[in-house]
Amino acid sequence: MTTTAWFAPLRHLSPESFERYLEMQAVQGKHLEVYDRWSAVRLRFTAGEPATVRYVAERRIHPAPNDYYAFRQDLGWEHTGRFGDRHLWRKEYTGGRPQRFVGGRHSPVRVPA
Repeated sequence: MTTTAWFAPLRHLSPESFERYLEMQAVQGKHLEVYDRWSAVRLRFTAGEPATVRYVAERRIHPAPNDYYAFRQDLGWEHTGRFGDRHLWRKEYTGGRPQRFVGGRHSPVRVPA
C-alpha cells in the first residue's frame, strides 16, 4: 500500500525537522519511495515493517565529486534521491542514532582543522 504526504518539506523547513519527520514515518512503517523534483509537493511512502532509520538531508552546492556516492555507500548509507542541490540519504540502524556525515567542505559536519 502507498500513502502520500502533501507539502511535507514545506511544513518542515529545517533539514533537521524534515529528517525527524521522515524518521518518525519509518517508525510507523511508512518508507519513503524516492526523493525527487516532485517531493516538494508530494512524498510517496510504501507500507512495510516499522524500522529505525536515520535520514540525512545534505546540500551539495557544486557537482558531486566522483567519490561522493561511493564514500557514503561504503559507510552503509542509501541514496534516496536528490532535488536541486539537496541529496537525501538513509540508513537503517540499531543502537545509537548515526551522526551526520563528516568530511568535505560542504558536509553538514566539519572536521576540525
